Amino acid sequence: MNRAFFVGFVARVMGCFFAGAFLTGAVAAEVVEAGAGKKSTRPPYEVPQQFAVEFVNHHLRGMFVAAFSDVNKRRAEWGQRGAGDTVTWIRNGSVCYHVFMPSKPGERGTYTSGMGSFHNTPLNLIFPVGTWEKIGTEKVGGVLADKYRLTNIRNQHKNIVGTYWIDPATRVPIRFTVAPEKGGRRNVFERTRFEIGPQADVLFRPPAGYVRK
Repeated sequence: MNRAFFVGFVARVMGCFFAGAFLTGAVAAEVVEAGAGKKSTRPPYEVPQQFAVEFVNHHLRGMFVAAFSDVNKRRAEWGQRGAGDTVTWIRNGSVCYHVFMPSKPGERGTYTSGMGSFHNTPLNLIFPVGTWEKIGTEKVGGVLADKYRLTNIRNQHKNIVGTYWIDPATRVPIRFTVAPEKGGRRNVFERTRFEIGPQADVLFRPPAGYVRK
């Protein structure tokens, strides 16, 4: 995949989720009656302090999103396997890194660093903020998951809607879809990895040999 196209695609998709910060504390609940169900701004998921999770995109071959957390350290990735195009966001304490792996043989990976926020990453795609409505239960990979519709996630002039299937045992998504509310491509992400526990420190700094831009 062309690097410029890939980075632009990531930026456009992640822009859909600018509305919420990741792990900023408790979210105030606003519950209103809505037909047969209820809508709430309180997320139905729980974010572990230490974990690794990965999802694959069914519509874009090799495309994946991944996230890692270890207390105050975060890592998020968006990439396409086999294409040499992976963008990584890292927050280690108060320092943030934006890492680009090399896209051509012989190139060196690069990264930027500085103080800053950790918004608009795949973490906000996996654990978004918006208005939730439980619409039933459905089996996903043998798990009877709680199914939710997610609305009120805005990307400039387009409303983005999603459907999330939450594992009731772990309170972590096992599948989700996102699409423009008024039509357009629906992206389906299936969870392929989920581990609870401490994560290696090397995940939360730029790889050896990468150069700072």
